[in-house]
Amino acid sequence: MFYDMSSHQSSQVFGDKATPFRPERERKVVVQPVMNEFIEMGGRDRDLVCFRLLWASLYYDKIEELIKTREATTLAKHPRLTDTAGPSREMTNIQRLSNASTAKDSLL
Repeated sequence: MFYDMSSHQSSQVFGDKATPFRPERERKVVVQPVMNEFIEMGGRDRDLVCFRLLWASLYYDKIEELIKTREATTLAKHPRLTDTAGPSREMTNIQRLSNASTAKDSLL
């Protein structure tokens, strides 16, 4: 379903088998492959922006073939995201507390 909830009711649908919005009713229409596949909205003539709905289920075979034949690539590492060379030499407060309690337990 496509709902026109715009304040100026500035949407319209069209195509080979388009069913327009009904006057004086909630502005909604069914969208399906080859039915209301074009949606226009905005502007004085409701044609400022135009969308064409494409249904992925109609192109599964083509999509599958593209996936099978694509070349596998690896992204280059960004220099700012490289790993650090080694562990930090400075101990944090948590590490100090952890080491202190371990040392205390070993004395008991």
